[in-house]
Amino acid sequence: MTIVAVLYALLVAAVAAGLGYLFSGLLQGILDLGRRPYWFILVVAGLAAAVTLFIMWTPDAGGDLHLAAAQAPVPGESPADPSVYIQGLKTDNPALYTRVKASIQADLAAGKGQAVALANARDLLDDYIERKLPFLSDDVIVERFQLLRDVLSYLGAQNQNDICAALALGTKRTGVQLYLNAELVARDTANVAHIVAAARDEAAAKLLPEEFKNLTNAAFAHSAQSTGIALEDVDTLLTGTGDPKKACMLMTGYFDALLLLSPSEAGPALRAMAAGEQSPVPAQSRAADPVAPPAP
Repeated sequence: MTIVAVLYALLVAAVAAGLGYLFSGLLQGILDLGRRPYWFILVVAGLAAAVTLFIMWTPDAGGDLHLAAAQAPVPGESPADPSVYIQGLKTDNPALYTRVKASIQADLAAGKGQAVALANARDLLDDYIERKLPFLSDDVIVERFQLLRDVLSYLGAQNQNDICAALALGTKRTGVQLYLNAELVARDTANVAHIVAAARDEAAAKLLPEEFKNLTNAAFAHSAQSTGIALEDVDTLLTGTGDPKKACMLMTGYFDALLLLSPSEAGPALRAMAAGEQSPVPAQSRAADPVAPPAP
């Protein structure tokens, strides 16, 4: 039970008590009682508090997890509701569903805020997402990388350059949700729900190596030109040893260039990259084997 839920329940109880006091006078007159029935006020307040707590957070009899928004959303933004992808996992990956549900319940029971609980649970899905990316349809995988591009852009605008560069280069995955605004978290939740619901297409087209190499070179050239980064600095930045701000800008521009393509053109390239068959980092700049891009 979160502290926020308790505070909401107390607030509702106070309002209900006020209304109960007014109606108790009416009840006194109707029943011709000698004194105001104060018990009625307590019953109304207690019932309102209990109903509020039940609505905001409760596990049902079958053990499914229901979460209400425990934080007020920013005006114009909708709170993220993970219930769709959580319930979708129950069918698509029961073991992962159990882990996600247990993680959220344990964090809430420990008194952690709902945002922290959901971020911790979301981190458990990264491997699942990466394994499914190479087999997604064009629209879903493009949606995933549009989100990644926007996450990198947001982190860069917030001067979270170390996190941005590490995420873009695949050296950081966990805890990213805690640095994002409500709109990006909601988009991530929606996209994860699409990934969970999507059928795996084992025959989904992937770009051939030479085609991917040419596309990657063009994308980095476009990114370097648009960000003012010298081409001779690109290899250093891609190793993770250069200026993280420039690395963040370079990788944001790289994904931006890929996403200028139509979904039918970008889809095969992104699937090849996600499968680990290709890497945006040139071979001479890599100290290790290529890895699939991070799942933001």
